[in-house]
Amino acid sequence: MENDRVSGFSESVVEQAALAWLERIGWTVKNGVDIAPGVPAAERTDYSQVIPEQRLRDALARLNSGLPPDALEDAFRRLTRQDGPELIARNRTLHRLLVDGVTVEYRSSDGDIRGAQARVLDFDRADRNDWLAVNQFTVIENKNKRRPDVVLFELQIRSFTRSFYTALSPEATAFALKPVKWGDVPQGSL
Repeated sequence: MENDRVSGFSESVVEQAALAWLERIGWTVKNGVDIAPGVPAAERTDYSQVIPEQRLRDALARLNSGLPPDALEDAFRRLTRQDGPELIARNRTLHRLLVDGVTVEYRSSDGDIRGAQARVLDFDRADRNDWLAVNQFTVIENKNKRRPDVVLFELQIRSFTRSFYTALSPEATAFALKPVKWGDVPQGSL
């Protein structure tokens, strides 16, 4: 009898419930097909691109209106191109940038070099952040195709992915959280 109740849940039922919950708490929910490369509302140029770059650029500009364009471009570059051989170290660096902001330098109008912290997240007003949940977000890298059920972007830095499995599958977990190991933002394969 227990198996009959459990077998009524499919991967898509759990996925849709998660998306509905995210939408109720204020996330924008989109289908990966609707923002895929080649469609009118595309948010990336090809399937190897894991960050909706224009959303990130817009968020940096919105949260750092006092910084000049070259400082915002520097922040964007530092967020999307993490250096280092170890994935864990790159993820820790990215986490620090998300929490502390991105240190940037720029030349002021009077010619002086100035430094600032470009904010990536607004911790005081969460409504100023761009929260995006995308289901069926396809990424192809090195001929490897991945399509997690749900990818969550916070100001368009992919924070984690979730794949939902049926309770009776060999991978059985209600929520199989794929670690940020997939979050190698620069080339990041899913």
